[in-house]
Amino acid sequence: MNESSWESDLKITWQGSLGRFHTAPTIEQSRSVRFVWAADLAGQGWGRNPNLTITAPATWKVIATHDPLSIVTGSSGDYDAGAQDDQRILGREAQLQDLLSFIKSEGIDNVVFITADVHFPAAIFYHPREAVFKDFNPFWEFVIGPIHAGAFAPPGNLPLDPSFGPSYEFKLFPAEPNLPPPHQQFFGSMEVDGQTAQLTVKIHQITGDIVYEKIIKPK
Repeated sequence: MNESSWESDLKITWQGSLGRFHTAPTIEQSRSVRFVWAADLAGQGWGRNPNLTITAPATWKVIATHDPLSIVTGSSGDYDAGAQDDQRILGREAQLQDLLSFIKSEGIDNVVFITADVHFPAAIFYHPREAVFKDFNPFWEFVIGPIHAGAFAPPGNLPLDPSFGPSYEFKLFPAEPNLPPPHQQFFGSMEVDGQTAQLTVKIHQITGDIVYEKIIKPK
């Protein structure tokens, strides 16, 4: 047990702990990988290193970001995520535009986004055919929320920001606004099959019951 003078004054103590970190299996191992996620995820915005050279042989590339890409949150003049409720590329959407264009130009396949920070779960598909900005490959975004907060739909049930051609395949709004826990609480799981490399995404109630499942084949 370690204790500093100021910690002693505040009656605060801390103790280190040991654990193990497992990296993803190599190509030779070919075993399945599974992980879960829930609100909130770390990170703001979508940056990239312009000098980065992609050499990793990973089949799936999962990008975790704090904010949804097209779900409008906040209100006019104070939108607090990337989406701006406008078909033009505005604010932090310029970062996402750059990232998606980079992914396409570098030939990076099998990219999915996982996001959180809203109060309902959703699965959203993005296609350049429906988008204002079209220089990107189609991709999926899976949204989780909440895990321990009131459940509610976007303010005013606003539609998705159209900049990147999103459409809901799944969404689950509560029957009444600000429904308290333990109702409408969710987490997500992903599993890559070690033999087929298929990605299975599931959205679970806090009880573990599955409310949505998607199987995606790799390119």
